[in-house]
Amino acid sequence: MVSPTTRAACLKAASPAGPAVAVPETFPKRVWWLLAAFSVYMVLPLYDVPLLGLSLSAPVFMVIAVELFIGERAISLRPVEVWLTWAAVFWGGLFASIAGNVFQGKLPGLDLQDVETLVQYAFWLLVFVVVAAIVSRLEVISWFGRLLAVSAIVLAMVRLVTGEHFMSQNDFGCQFSTCTPLVVALLVTESGRRRFWAVGGLGLILLMVAWNASRSSWITVPSIIILFSILIGLAQPRLLGRLWPLVFLPGCVVVVLVLAPESVTENMAKRRDAMERLDKDKSFQIRLLMNQKGERLFKENPWFGAGAGRFTRASTDLDLPRELRYAREEYFNRRSPHNSYLGLLGETGLAGTVPFALLLLTLAVGGLWAAFRRARKGDVWEAALWTGFIGMSIHFWAIAGLTGTVTWFYYGLVAGSITRELRLRALIPKAK
Repeated sequence: MVSPTTRAACLKAASPAGPAVAVPETFPKRVWWLLAAFSVYMVLPLYDVPLLGLSLSAPVFMVIAVELFIGERAISLRPVEVWLTWAAVFWGGLFASIAGNVFQGKLPGLDLQDVETLVQYAFWLLVFVVVAAIVSRLEVISWFGRLLAVSAIVLAMVRLVTGEHFMSQNDFGCQFSTCTPLVVALLVTESGRRRFWAVGGLGLILLMVAWNASRSSWITVPSIIILFSILIGLAQPRLLGRLWPLVFLPGCVVVVLVLAPESVTENMAKRRDAMERLDKDKSFQIRLLMNQKGERLFKENPWFGAGAGRFTRASTDLDLPRELRYAREEYFNRRSPHNSYLGLLGETGLAGTVPFALLLLTLAVGGLWAAFRRARKGDVWEAALWTGFIGMSIHFWAIAGLTGTVTWFYYGLVAGSITRELRLRALIPKAK
């Protein structure tokens, strides 16, 4: 039985005219500060505690989980039981990939690195479930969206000032591929001075996407901006007018780059030229070689692959192209995968890849459904989250991105948005 108070809260959260950021009474204020710090860290990672070499995200998130799920004011995981089941099944597939290799006699047993891999995935899947539970509380989508959008703008400033000292080229590119739709959403939701700064922030991000010279983000970022615009146009055509800055911002970026000194755009020119002769580009050939390795590891053991986390420790015969014959096969067999999905396929075979593929498909289809329903009511944050998820998924064809907290954090945001819409759909009709 749903109380009138709960129904009223749901109706308020569902209304586009509701508060920009509503804080549920269930969550103590200290949890919101920790969530804010954790979310910013996902976009602006500080990597390690000086001298200790420890990641900051794990202890912060564990405190959040204890605060939310233990004690008198603990929130229920029942609304996200389906995501908890998906997480358990996927983790079971990872464990099975290692255990299957042991049973087949291909591995002597679990070593310390295998245990570390399983523990890391357990943590990442916990992040996925907990974030989904938080977002499903109905009032927090815009809060997360604005926080991540502002963090992405700050990240672009960091890229401008520090170059690649803060993060690698691929990491910058993937963050831009994921977070750019959230900044575009600010063009729809904000007005006045905030909208002015949002336009400037988006222009800076587009400039940094070009300057960073990640070829994957060159393709992904324009694609997801177009996808977001199409989704908004189909769901709520009147909001398209709010996106008019997208017409002139790319031109402004081109003008800036044309006027910039040659020393600034030299790397961009090299990357552009390399795209025209990929058969001679060493980095691209290494990507193809690592894809070849993933496919061959899968063919050698279709059910279990080489074992979760064992891509760089497993060896297989590789056909080296002429451009890569400066090193032996052993050198390339120690390199990490350059495609998240083929890397997972080679490591875990069908045992891990099938559950993950079904989870990803559920997030893609369910996220689109939730995004379209909310956009029809004038709320664009689910659409921004979903298109960011699509951008990240596309970018993962060129990098190994599944083994990181930020990936599962974002998956949790999309999963929570789906659960949130399902709850609203169930509650709002009863309030009439």
